[in-house]
Amino acid sequence: MALDSSELNWRQVLHYVHTHVIFIPIQVELVRSMAETHPIYALLNYGVLAIEFLGNKILFSIGTNYDKVGVFGATGFLRAILDELPRTSVIRDYPAEIEERGLKHLPRSRYVKYGVKYYDIFKTFVTAYVHTYYPSKRSIQTDPELQTWASRCSALQGINDFPSSF
Repeated sequence: MALDSSELNWRQVLHYVHTHVIFIPIQVELVRSMAETHPIYALLNYGVLAIEFLGNKILFSIGTNYDKVGVFGATGFLRAILDELPRTSVIRDYPAEIEERGLKHLPRSRYVKYGVKYYDIFKTFVTAYVHTYYPSKRSIQTDPELQTWASRCSALQGINDFPSSF
């Protein structure tokens, strides 16, 4: 049980870094580069700000339930995030992580089993959504807002491997 608890807490750190910490500056560039009616803006910006505020308040405040029962506590969680951030890449996806960690051949691992299912669901949805608005590679390459956003995000400090164009 303790091992699962430690793994769960580490997964929370990785999720927070890979999803939230790197997305905040990307979201700022999204707002600066695209109209609110842009389809990629609509896909990525929906509901993020409220989640960020509430999540940060719960995770980083001393005395919260997470601080009391989490393996790292609030301050340890923040230290773990700062330690993980330099190793984070936007092009490293879930299957690559599973392969790198040697977990691919552990079919009974709930993390692997359900993670692959969720990854496939999100990938299918996002791919279908993007293809609805961009039927060809050329249509992606000729979207000035999308290309401006990519260029700006690739120059952000701490956001590793963001492509400078799509």
